[in-house]
Amino acid sequence: MRVADCDAAIARDPDDAKAFAQRAHLRARTGDIAGAADDYRAALDRYDGEPLWWLHSAAMRLYLGDEAAYREDCRRMAERWPRRRSVAMTPRPPST
Repeated sequence: MRVADCDAAIARDPDDAKAFAQRAHLRARTGDIAGAADDYRAALDRYDGEPLWWLHSAAMRLYLGDEAAYREDCRRMAERWPRRRSVAMTPRPPST
């Protein structure tokens, strides 16, 4: 699959969460972290039931230095899955 394939799928169905998530994955692999983070957010806006998308979104927001978006993703994950906790869901990014 290529980014262009995902673009075409999104053009056909703008509510296709999987197409946004697939494009996010491809963008991340090519170094477009900002684009990937935006696509994971678009995927989550359409379907918020995939925990891995949340983890990827939070990690990318943290990598980009967007602490507010990182914290928001962590908060929403904790609300969505209250019994699941991991280091990735800590309320504050690790200090460097």
